[in-house]
Amino acid sequence: MKKRGDGFELRTDSWGAIRAGKGLFISTNLRTKASSEQLDMREAKQQLDDALNLVSSLREAADVAKAELADLNAQQTLLTQSIHELQQAAMLLSSPAGIALTSPKTVQANSGENITLTANKQVDISVGKKITLAAGKAISLFAHTLGIKAFAAKGKVEIQAQSDEMHLTSLKDMTVTSTGGKTVVAAKDELLLTCGGAYIRLKGGQIEYGSPNNQTVKATNWVVEGPASMDVTHPQFPQSIPKQTLRFQLSSSPQSPMKARAFEPYELYANGALILKGMSDAQGNIQIDHDIPTDSYQLHLLNGDRYDIDVPPTEEQDAERVEPVNVGFRSSAPSQERESSRIGQAWGKGLFQFITEWNKRK
Repeated sequence: MKKRGDGFELRTDSWGAIRAGKGLFISTNLRTKASSEQLDMREAKQQLDDALNLVSSLREAADVAKAELADLNAQQTLLTQSIHELQQAAMLLSSPAGIALTSPKTVQANSGENITLTANKQVDISVGKKITLAAGKAISLFAHTLGIKAFAAKGKVEIQAQSDEMHLTSLKDMTVTSTGGKTVVAAKDELLLTCGGAYIRLKGGQIEYGSPNNQTVKATNWVVEGPASMDVTHPQFPQSIPKQTLRFQLSSSPQSPMKARAFEPYELYANGALILKGMSDAQGNIQIDHDIPTDSYQLHLLNGDRYDIDVPPTEEQDAERVEPVNVGFRSSAPSQERESSRIGQAWGKGLFQFITEWNKRK
């Protein structure tokens, strides 16, 4: 059966674009004879509501287990303030029979805020070579009923807490087994084995036994020799401080934010130390590799002006503070150093428009 002439095709051998300034809804849900309204998205809306309920239910279970929680508010805000009747310039795709996305090359999904994946049954990820997962702050895995399995058919399995404690806890039995080698338990300061009030403590080259009741030793012979020791090499953990790209724009004044101060010589300091020296680009931008623990910088211009630059706040801080920092011109209380500088003008306190790009360095 020839499909040409049945339905419609939008095609071109050149470029193409579809733009809808108030929002775009694409659906394969049937509406015979153009019935209902243009933005009738009840099937899609119902499915998104069901997905939100699933996230909410699993979130409650994760909360009981003290696991990290999904950002439910972000999903609710998207549905109620953007998707519903396309109140904002959002895009919604809906298809009752499925959606496929494929390319022989790279496929990239990016969000300036959240990405949420929800499935009522199963999510399968299959990769021919390697999966890498990196989080700037935390990774949380939670399984409600059937547990977690991690297998390596070949190669080592390594788990490290490189700067803090590690806790392994189970309600019932815990088994540690090496089927073809040895098991080594080593500690730098102290090793303590305890059960039922009895204990064995290894500390400072000494062994201490203690028990509230009898101690029984069963052996053919009891051999006591001179002192001996064994040195154990402990791994050295790398000192990893993640970096982010921070870009801010230098403009002439709040009254003319579009007029950039291009090719402006500058020196950038962090905690009193010079970390970067250069010139703003043709758009007045200065880009740096930002160490996450650093919360402010000091910018010195060639004409003698000096400015304190606060790093835009992260998601822990309240939304009231986030919005004015990330958008528009920013003012802050002058420091003693700034009082002594050539800032003079009131607009000088808010010279910079911040544009943050939170892309983890690969």
